[in-house]
Amino acid sequence: MYLITGATGNVGRHLVSTLVAQGAKVRAVTRDPAARFDPSVDVCVADPSDPSTVDFGGVTAAFLNSAAIGESCAEFAATARAAGVRRLVALAAYNIEHPLALQPSRVLGHRNRECEEAVVDSGLEWVSLRPGVYTSMALPLWGPSVRSGIVPWPYPDFAEPVVDPRDVAEVAAHALRRDDLLYRRPLLASYAVTHREMAAAVGDALGVHVEVREVSAFGFAAGFPGAAGAAAGAAAGLVASLVARWAALEDVEAPVTEEVELVLGRPARGYGDWARDHAGLF
Repeated sequence: MYLITGATGNVGRHLVSTLVAQGAKVRAVTRDPAARFDPSVDVCVADPSDPSTVDFGGVTAAFLNSAAIGESCAEFAATARAAGVRRLVALAAYNIEHPLALQPSRVLGHRNRECEEAVVDSGLEWVSLRPGVYTSMALPLWGPSVRSGIVPWPYPDFAEPVVDPRDVAEVAAHALRRDDLLYRRPLLASYAVTHREMAAAVGDALGVHVEVREVSAFGFAAGFPGAAGAAAGAAAGLVASLVARWAALEDVEAPVTEEVELVLGRPARGYGDWARDHAGLF
């Protein structure tokens, strides 16, 4: 039995469906009692940030999503070990060794560094996946503005190491079920794509010419809450971290690898693939 936290998230929902397609037994952990999964999935309605609420019975390997577990990653790993779980796979991030102020996801409660540390220190078999920036970042950041054909953006030529969440999910399924990634921290990012190129790819998928207009950090901050749909309380911190990251890493080459291709035995999905497949969401 494979236990999946963050089962309705960007990676988790694809991971659940990937494992089901492979004929595996899956327990999906979710806070939402109305969440829908394949009928074969054992749904565990629980709060993964409180591991005592999670049913680890019969679980041999667990997927830890720090966005779901939050500050309780070490406690989750310890509880899993006590319950007889043999393997932990962490969803970390490519930038976990960067200064914390340059990790925007922390503003949203993700604890990628702690998640990796928890599985490494667990005494169990472990893998820590370090994905680049998800292709789906376009939806909350410029989804509302891209249809107008104009995206106001600072650092439009900043290149992100990107990865499709579906590819991350397939690598995660591999890590849960096979042994060749054990005790490794694979970096999952096959391409470097600039923000300008991302917006153009989304525009192509929509049949819209998109112009990225460079704005100052102040202009970006002024329009961010409406454009991104972020909660007002988190918006200021998120903007500050995003802009600080782009400024600090502007001249640093985006790290890319062939890990996705090597694990999956096929080319990684490109940014244009993601944009075309998800055009309806814009």
